[in-house]
Amino acid sequence: MKKQTPFRPFFVAVLASACFLASCTTERGIRTVKPVFHDARLDAWAEDIDDLARNLPVLHKNLFFRISRESFRDEIIKLDADLPTLSDAAIKTRLRAIVASVGDGHTILESDPVRLLPIAPYWFEDGIIVVNAPAGHPNLVGARLVSIEGVPIEEAANLASTLIPEGNEASRKGDTPAILLDPEALVGLGIVPADRADEVVSGKAPIRLVFEKDGEKIQTELSPVQAEEYRTLRWAVARPSDADLPLYRRHSELAFWSEYLEKRRLLYVKYNSCSDGPNGTAKDFFEGVAKKVRDGSVDALVIDLRDNGGGDSSLMDPFIAELETLPVNATGRLWVVIGRATFSSAILNAMAIRNTTAAILIGEPTGGKPNHYGEIKSFSLPNSGLRCQYSTKYFRTSDRDPNTIEPDVKEGLVSSDYFALRDPCLERILADTSAPRN
Repeated sequence: MKKQTPFRPFFVAVLASACFLASCTTERGIRTVKPVFHDARLDAWAEDIDDLARNLPVLHKNLFFRISRESFRDEIIKLDADLPTLSDAAIKTRLRAIVASVGDGHTILESDPVRLLPIAPYWFEDGIIVVNAPAGHPNLVGARLVSIEGVPIEEAANLASTLIPEGNEASRKGDTPAILLDPEALVGLGIVPADRADEVVSGKAPIRLVFEKDGEKIQTELSPVQAEEYRTLRWAVARPSDADLPLYRRHSELAFWSEYLEKRRLLYVKYNSCSDGPNGTAKDFFEGVAKKVRDGSVDALVIDLRDNGGGDSSLMDPFIAELETLPVNATGRLWVVIGRATFSSAILNAMAIRNTTAAILIGEPTGGKPNHYGEIKSFSLPNSGLRCQYSTKYFRTSDRDPNTIEPDVKEGLVSSDYFALRDPCLERILADTSAPRN
């Protein structure tokens, strides 16, 4: 979509106001009249907004389970009214916020960033810390992010949370760092001042950042890079070999894998995605796990779901049913690791294990909710091409309606443990498990 400098002549405001007053609600969709601005850019966005407002309420299983139809409509009308004053980045961000306000983690307006700030941050227990930086900025590794464009990081994180649909602290910690890397989001949220917005979004101007490390402030400017360039950056810290990494950080490219800790008679299973993988089918993998447990060499089983964002929950169902009869189904011998990235089908698997076995859940609260909407489909907006993902089914796994799965044993991650290549969850399991020590 061609970008133009926004302006708001008097006649446009009058015309838009007349159109807003004519807006109305259909049986399920929102609005039947869209504003006309006689400006190619604004009219294209108005058509996209109208398409979203008409289709999302009709297609979603139950769009207004948390917000009211009226509040959704009001936000659409406000966005239409503000269009002449907004950049493309701001419009896109406002649309993302409207969809996120629905409160369904599977219902989002997808927006692949064009550019990204060239750092890799993670929200640890001790703050948002840079875990890697470009080779030219090694001093930023291990530094805590303090502010962006003069906006304190706490305020910036609160603004970013308007784009996060789940609304729990775990999803906030999981999603915020990525949002703060996106220049368009920083502009749309008002973190980057309007007078610098165009240059920042286009990559022509840097973003001002303040970090803190070892008690000292680091002020720097970083220019956003193309998303493709970000993926191939030369980083200051090379990835350690798998042999040096803690188990949970190994083989992230695989949907599933396992390792037997012979001295502890413990079988560690990492399930990264509810799907088949290049190393075989989930069915064969879990049949192998069950066989290994039954052969008498396993006294404790760890199922690690902390990085599992979902897929097909049914792939694990036969194994979960068999877990009830396995000898490790006893307190202190069966563990499930969960975390902020545990979502969707992995939530269903974690709840099924909790509800039917003696498993102890350890780690962080989950980003996904036990009861949630899912089974996603999508449609694309006609002009921007932005894809709106929506849910078509409701899943209920708990009689209550908590906004996260709370672990039985809470183990967060501090940055010092990450850089020391430690896994507090597995260390706690090895300390507490009833498996015999050799």
